[in-house]
Amino acid sequence: MSDISKIMLPSGNTYDIKDAYARDLIAELGNFNEWLGVTTTAISDGSTTNPVTINGTAVTATNGDIVTYQSKEFIWSQPAGAQNGTWQEFGDLSGIGAMAYVDKGTVTITPHGQNSASAVTFSAHTTDNVLGEDTTFTNGTSSVSFGAHTTATVLTSSVTATVPKPSGTTKYMKATASGTAVGVATSGSALTGLGTADTDTFVKSYPGATSKLVTSTVTGVQSSTTTASKATAGTAVNVATTDTAKTVATGSLGTETSTRTADSPMWGATVSNETLSFTFKPMSTTSVTPAKSNGTITPYTFADVTVPIKATSATTVATGSLNASGGGASVMTGLGTATTASAVTGYSTPSTDTFAKTVSVTTQPTITLASESATATGRVAYISAVGTSGTNSVTFDTSTSGNTASAITALGAATAAAQTITVGTNDKVTAITSIGTGTAAAQTFSGTAETYDVDPKTT
Repeated sequence: MSDISKIMLPSGNTYDIKDAYARDLIAELGNFNEWLGVTTTAISDGSTTNPVTINGTAVTATNGDIVTYQSKEFIWSQPAGAQNGTWQEFGDLSGIGAMAYVDKGTVTITPHGQNSASAVTFSAHTTDNVLGEDTTFTNGTSSVSFGAHTTATVLTSSVTATVPKPSGTTKYMKATASGTAVGVATSGSALTGLGTADTDTFVKSYPGATSKLVTSTVTGVQSSTTTASKATAGTAVNVATTDTAKTVATGSLGTETSTRTADSPMWGATVSNETLSFTFKPMSTTSVTPAKSNGTITPYTFADVTVPIKATSATTVATGSLNASGGGASVMTGLGTATTASAVTGYSTPSTDTFAKTVSVTTQPTITLASESATATGRVAYISAVGTSGTNSVTFDTSTSGNTASAITALGAATAAAQTITVGTNDKVTAITSIGTGTAAAQTFSGTAETYDVDPKTT
């Protein structure tokens, strides 16, 4: 912004600008003395307290001395020859921070950035071949052999026993059965399972898709006619049109005055007693409405023509389009999504089996009891009379083949043959058994420039 130190009037006279307030302040304050410091004495603008306490010591201010109390700055004003002066506030330090009172600050910095990529190299490792988790194993066939078993002779289920009476008559009986076996007279084949069914999809129904006709109302004409006047446009003719009203000067000025309004041009300027003054004259105005030359008017000629007469009521008709919210009737627009189902068309491979249709027994078996000798096969002994003396005993018939058998009473020692385990070759890998010495490559740290807040030091 440019400075102004002089002013030239329309008359051609040039005047210097004088700041009366600055002259008065300079005369009042004289030369500044010095900065005394921060006082603990309560002072405000216009206070006459002097001396004031600074750092625990009473200090007497002279004209131009400066102190601060809390956040405000004061200068001691005591004109020459005056018995006392006053403190005048000329600044407020409430907006400055703690850094304004110290020479040093502290900041805690956490470096930001990243290390460049590097690699670790190893000397030779110690390795060995091992089997991986996917290795397969195959057992060879083997057998178990036994040594000699301990055996004993035992009776079979077909052995017969002779029970003699101690004293009396022993008789023997034998039962025999006769008759024919049961046979299957006739047989047939039956389904035991249907197998996999052959299916196909069929349409159950179509819901049908519908929409409504969009309607509109039109007004027709009657069968009778009437006569109307027809206007025919001619060629447009250029004419003047009315423009917007505007306020214009009349060319005359009002009476000269020292009061300026929005329509008052400056008329003159004078200087008296170092005071610059201006005079104005009001501008006389009036409102006029000008014409524009860019308008046109079109001439028309008129002639009688015969035209139909409008019907007294409107008719609702379909427009030809469809809409779900239309006002007309619903019409079918498509079949819609069909409802389908699956049906069985046949069974390709049913399973069957043979079953008995009728079973018959030709002759019921008969049981016949007959007396037998003491040595007959299949005999059964019973005591018909019991004596009064002797020792009871049971005699088993071991002379007939099949009445006895050899049974194992203790197993011999078992020996399992050696088995061969074959290891597959599908997952043999090399494993590290001892890691070599690792060497890390040097890294370069690339820092990122950042802004940090600095806290003032208190000591």
